[in-house]
Amino acid sequence: MDVDFLEQLSNAFGPSGHENEIQQLVKSYAEKFADSVEYDRLGSIIFKKGSQGPKIMLTGHSDEIGFVISAIESNGYLKISNIGGWWPGNVLSHQILIRPLFGTEKILGVVACKPPHILSADERNKLVPLKDMFVDVGCTSKEEVESLGVRVGDPAVPYSQFRKIERSHTENKDGRKIVTKTTLGVGKAFDDRVGVFIVTQVLKRLTEENVEHNNTVYFVSTTQEEVGLRGARTSAQLIQPDVGFALDVDISGDLPGVDLIQKMGLEYQYLLVIQA
Repeated sequence: MDVDFLEQLSNAFGPSGHENEIQQLVKSYAEKFADSVEYDRLGSIIFKKGSQGPKIMLTGHSDEIGFVISAIESNGYLKISNIGGWWPGNVLSHQILIRPLFGTEKILGVVACKPPHILSADERNKLVPLKDMFVDVGCTSKEEVESLGVRVGDPAVPYSQFRKIERSHTENKDGRKIVTKTTLGVGKAFDDRVGVFIVTQVLKRLTEENVEHNNTVYFVSTTQEEVGLRGARTSAQLIQPDVGFALDVDISGDLPGVDLIQKMGLEYQYLLVIQA
C-alpha cells in the first residue's frame, strides 16, 4: 500500500464544498491507472476501468468536516460555524487552518473560549457551544484580519499533520513466540480519506497486476458527503451502477467503555437506513 499517498490525502485541505485541493491530488495520482476519467457536476471524480459486463461502483468521499468563518469581530477575533457534524468537546484548544478566498496563504488560528476561572459553576459543567467559541489569529482589529485576505464565508479545517507509529507485538502460539510488526497512522480526515485511499489502491492494483475481470468498474472520489451525501447521489445517477460499494469509516470498537454489542446495533440501524 502507498502509505505516502495516504499521508498526502490526510493532510490535504478539503471541507465539504471546498474539495478542489484534495480532488486535484486524487486525480493526479489515479488517472494514470484508469481507462478514462469523468466528473459529475458537484466535483466528484470518476475513474473508469473496463468496458463490458456489470457496472460496479466503488466510492469513498473526499470531503471532511470543517468550519466556515461566520463573523469577524472589531477586536480581531473570528467566529465560526460548522461544516458537517461536530461534537463541541472536540473543537476547543485546537488549531484550525483557514483558506482565505482573497489571500495567497492559509492562516493558522487557535479556537478558544472564556477561561474556566471566570465561568459560573453551571457553565463549567457544560460543553461550550460553537457559537460561544472564537478564533485567535493574532490580530487586534477587523481591518488587520481583512488585510490577511480573510473574509466571512472562508472555509477552515483542523490543523493536524499525519504521522506513522511503528509497534511490535509479541504473543505465544503453540509454544513459540511470534512477533508481529504493525504500522499505525495518525492524522485528520480519515473519514473518509481512508475510503478514497482504498478506492485508488484497488484501481492501482487492477492496473499494475493486470487483473482480468468481466466488469466495468467505476472508482469514485465523491464530494459533499458530510452535508447530505450529495456527491454520492449525483455520481450514482450519472453511472447507474448494477452494484455499489460505499467505503467509509465507523466508530472504533476497541476503546475503553465502548460496548461492542451497542456498536453492532448502531451498524444494524445504518444498514436499515441504507436499505430503506
